[in-house]
Amino acid sequence: MALRSEYQPVAAAILELDRARVLVPIIRGQAAAPLLSLGDTIARRSSTQGVVLGLVEIPASPRWLQMAVANRSRELLRWIAATDYERYSVEGGRLTVQTRIAADVARSIREATLETESNIVLLEWPWYKSPRRYRLEAVLRNLATDPPANLVIARPDPNRNGRLAPRSVLVPLRGGSNARLALSVAAGLASQADARLTLMHVYDSSHHPDRIQREAVVFHELIQAVASLDPVVLEVIAPQPTEVLLRAGSEYDAVVMGAHADPGRTGMLVGSALESVVNGLPKTVILARSTDPETARREFNAD
Repeated sequence: MALRSEYQPVAAAILELDRARVLVPIIRGQAAAPLLSLGDTIARRSSTQGVVLGLVEIPASPRWLQMAVANRSRELLRWIAATDYERYSVEGGRLTVQTRIAADVARSIREATLETESNIVLLEWPWYKSPRRYRLEAVLRNLATDPPANLVIARPDPNRNGRLAPRSVLVPLRGGSNARLALSVAAGLASQADARLTLMHVYDSSHHPDRIQREAVVFHELIQAVASLDPVVLEVIAPQPTEVLLRAGSEYDAVVMGAHADPGRTGMLVGSALESVVNGLPKTVILARSTDPETARREFNAD
């Protein structure tokens, strides 16, 4: 059922994308278009340029090393060129493109983050049928264990090609710095695509009324942070919040949420409670993981 709660507006501090410097590693050329468009959305709101990093992995066999690296470099650059990135630049895009040969992809991303002074790293999150899925997941686990910067992980709609252009964006919000980062990215994406932005919080009906009230205060703080975008606001009380999230998220072109892992599961971006929701969403899913040390304390518990 819908919830109406009393709250006192409090100034909300979300990550300002106008201070962001984004690094966009491209490991699979097939994922270049949606990642570039999302990276461009973040960079457009910034006063500094971001970097697209084409990563060419060194193959295990040295016999074919030189030819394989050359072919892989050409292939990756063709994929990036096929996204018509030059058009983004003409329209005011702020990403530069470079390539790097890497024996250790995660390490190369960490090094590039430091060299470019990036504070957001935008990465592909593979579908279960994606080529090189396990390699990509290993890189994500490595970076999530000790993030070199704020992480934005995008799993594009597998049924659409080209740049991200959602008509509707849903942001399930829990609270904490991950939620603020997710809200910043979602607001930028919705503004760029002229999409309908919806903010949602699902209250667990088994929780104490005092906790529900505290969650309502935090949620409405976040609403106020993007009030100028006139978002749609959904508040629901339910015994199974994950089921509500899955049903609601299936109706939107893109779902953007803060990462939330179970305690002790290092390298994981979502906990067991949300894993089925994320895997069940049919279209674009974007996760945000902040490096704010207060993240763990500020987020609502998952119990």
